[in-house]
Amino acid sequence: MPFNHFMLSHLNERLSQFIATVKFDRLLEPTARVARGIASLFHPVLYPNTDATLQISQEEIGWMVGVSRQRVNVALHELEAAELIKTGYGYINVLDRQRLSRYPNNQPG
Repeated sequence: MPFNHFMLSHLNERLSQFIATVKFDRLLEPTARVARGIASLFHPVLYPNTDATLQISQEEIGWMVGVSRQRVNVALHELEAAELIKTGYGYINVLDRQRLSRYPNNQPG
């Protein structure tokens, strides 16, 4: 029985994440999609114990959110200028998960 609850909980969380991804894909501009995509990798149920530093490439982020690697590069620079992340070669250090998940502030959350 506990395993069934665990599986149902994860399926519900994945479905919720998928619906949010589709919604944001239609409503948000590319930088916000990149921000929300990175923030989604810190979901407490789906990715417990995630460190603030992600080993991920710009190309992988682009595949995840449906934008080109070049556009991801621009978005990462914008997010770094907003002091939400710090980037390096092959990694992203997330400085403020809450603000990143709501970027930009006037968008639906």
